[in-house]
Amino acid sequence: MIIRTLELLFEYIALTLCIHKVAKQKIKLNLCILLPFLIEWINAIWSDTGKISIACKFTVLGGIFLYTKIKVVKEWKLAVTAFGIGVLVVISLQALQYYLFEILIKTSFIVQYEVIIVNFNICILASLWKEKYNSMLMAELNKVKGVAIFLLVFVRIIHILNQNPYADLGIVLQILFETIAISVACILWISAEKEKNHKVRELNMYELYNRAFEESIMTIRTRQHEFENHINAIRCMKYTISDHEELILEQERYCEKVLQENKLNKLLKLNIEPVLIGFLYSKITSAEEKGISIKYEIQSVDIKEKIAIYEFIELIGILFDNAVEALEEKECRQIILKLQMDTKKSFSLEVANISPVYSNSEIEKFCSYGYSTKGEKRGVGLSRTKAIAQKYNAIYHIQNCIYDSNNYLSFKLKFN
Repeated sequence: MIIRTLELLFEYIALTLCIHKVAKQKIKLNLCILLPFLIEWINAIWSDTGKISIACKFTVLGGIFLYTKIKVVKEWKLAVTAFGIGVLVVISLQALQYYLFEILIKTSFIVQYEVIIVNFNICILASLWKEKYNSMLMAELNKVKGVAIFLLVFVRIIHILNQNPYADLGIVLQILFETIAISVACILWISAEKEKNHKVRELNMYELYNRAFEESIMTIRTRQHEFENHINAIRCMKYTISDHEELILEQERYCEKVLQENKLNKLLKLNIEPVLIGFLYSKITSAEEKGISIKYEIQSVDIKEKIAIYEFIELIGILFDNAVEALEEKECRQIILKLQMDTKKSFSLEVANISPVYSNSEIEKFCSYGYSTKGEKRGVGLSRTKAIAQKYNAIYHIQNCIYDSNNYLSFKLKFN
C-alpha cells in the first residue's frame, strides 16, 4: 500500500505542478489542493486491488479542474487550457518513460518501483522547468504539431491497452476522456499561440512605425517654421523682378517647389491609424531618396474593421518594396499608391509601378511560391500577399493599367 500511496502522491504533485507552471502561478498550500488527493487515496485504500474506480478518477479530475478554476486562474478559457495542458504533459511524460524503461532498462527494481520513479521524475522536471523554455519547446512542437498530437494520443492508447488487454467500460471511458483532454488542450494551445504571435507582431509593428510617425511630425513642424520665410520670399520677388510675366512664372515655380517639399503634410490630416501614417511616411521618403516619384491618393479609411493593421502594413510593405525594386534600374521611375473608399462598407488598396507589358500567363505566375522575375530564391513576398488576401476574403487583381499614357503593373486589393 505504501507503493500505491507514493505513486498517487507523486502523480498528484506532478499534475498540480504542471498546472501551476502552465498558468504561471506559484503553488500555495491549502485544504483545497489536498482534498482531491485524499479522495483518491482513500478510494485506493478501500479497494482490494488498489485500483481507482472510474467514478473516483473522474471525481478527482473534476476536483482538480475546480481547484484550477477557483484558486489558480479565474477565466474559464485559461482554466481549461492550464488543466488540459497539465493533463497532457503528465500522461505524455508517463507514456514516454514507460516505453523507455521497457526498451532500455528492465531490472527488478525498475519493475517494482516503475510508477513511483516515473511520477517522481515528472515532479522534478516540473519543479526545474522555467518559463523561458516554453517558447523554445512551443517553436519546435509547432513545426510538427499535427503529427505530435496524433503520436501522443496513439502512444497513450497503446500503453493503456497494453496494461489492460481486456478493456472494459472504465478503460474505454478513460481513453475517451484523455483523448478529449489532449484535443481540447491542443486546440486552446494553438489558439493561444496564434493570439500571442498576433499581439507580438502587432506590438513590434507599432513600436517600429510609431517612431517614423513621430519623426514625420518633427519634420513637418520644422518646415512649418520655414513657412513665414517662404511667404516673405514670394512677396519680395516683385522688388527684384520687374517683368510681370517673369514674376508670375517665378512665383509659380517657387510655390510648386514649396508644395513638393511639403506634400506629405496631408498624411497627418488623415483619420487613420498613426502607425500606418508613420509606415507610409517612411516608405515614401525612402523611395524618394532613391529618385523614385510617388503619386499617392490616400483617404481616411477604417482599416481595422476589415483586416488586422499589422497584416495590412505587411501587405503594403511587400507590394511597395517590390515596386521600388522593379524601378531601381529603370530610367522612368514612378509609383502610384492609392487607398480609397469604394463604398461605405468597402475600400481598396492599389500599388502600381511603371512597367513593361506582361502577358496574362506571366501575371498568373506572379503569386506562385518561389516564382520571381528577379532571379532564383525569390518570389516569396507575392505569395504571402495572396495568402493574406485569401485570409480576409479580399478580391485581388494584378493587371496592366494605363496611367498618364504609361503602362503600369497594378496590384489592387478590394476589402468588402
